[in-house]
Amino acid sequence: MALTKLRRKFDRAEFETWLRDTEILSTANGSVVIGGRNTYGVHWLREHAGPRVCAALTEVLGRPVDVRFEVAPPSPLPSSLGE
Repeated sequence: MALTKLRRKFDRAEFETWLRDTEILSTANGSVVIGGRNTYGVHWLREHAGPRVCAALTEVLGRPVDVRFEVAPPSPLPSSLGE
C-alpha cells in the first residue's frame, strides 16, 4: 500500500529507478528498515525520498514511524541456477 501511495508522490522515472525494487527488511519498535539495491541508491533514497517515504508509511500504518535505508542483501539464486 505504501508503494501505491509513493507512486503518486514521485514522477514515474524516479519511482521506477529508485523505489520500485525497494523492500522492507525489518520492522521493530516503531522503526522500518527499507532495503535498496546498492549504496548509491540508498544514498539517493535518504537524501531525496526519506520524508515522503516516512509520510506514506505513517499514513498506511496509522502511527509515526522512523524510517532507515540500508543496502538489501542479495537475493538467493533460484534453485535451478544455483547448482
